[in-house]
Amino acid sequence: MDLSLKTLFMSIGSLGSKLLKLLAALILLGVISYFGFKGWEYKSELDENAHHAELQAQEQKRFAVLSRHLATYAPLMVGTSSLGFIQAGNGKTTFEILMGEDYSALLTAIGKSKQMVYVGPQILGVGCASEDCLSTQAAFVIDPTLGKVYAAITEDGKPIYYGLVEGSPIPPAFEKWNGFQKVEGSR
Repeated sequence: MDLSLKTLFMSIGSLGSKLLKLLAALILLGVISYFGFKGWEYKSELDENAHHAELQAQEQKRFAVLSRHLATYAPLMVGTSSLGFIQAGNGKTTFEILMGEDYSALLTAIGKSKQMVYVGPQILGVGCASEDCLSTQAAFVIDPTLGKVYAAITEDGKPIYYGLVEGSPIPPAFEKWNGFQKVEGSR
């Protein structure tokens, strides 16, 4: 009986040892899987960010080309409707890129538009919202000499500029529109 008890304890010890080894192997496999997944997740995020940056760079190049093209033929459009200009052809595409999700807000804010005019060497297009002309207004400036396009929408009497760097002086044509001297809000 002493011998069978001893073999029983040995077999239980051997089984316990095997179970501990299996448990350690499973924990090690879980840790390796976790770090592998985190590495894959990090690489995917890096790839996505790189792809997004590449798309932004392509969009900026496209916008620069469209702006130069628009600035080339904009002088021929002086005297036409400001709203019509930003709704058709290259004007629409250029302003959609410039404004992003605020393009529809620009269309609303310039709904009651005036003719495009020269202000010095720049071209100014203005308008206001059909329902509320006093509080919601919009304007755009095209600078044919620089090939640049800018836009602005007033919200509660304060303009939000598009295409300008915050703190920089605004194009002179915007000063004729609303008399604002510095960019306080830009997107």
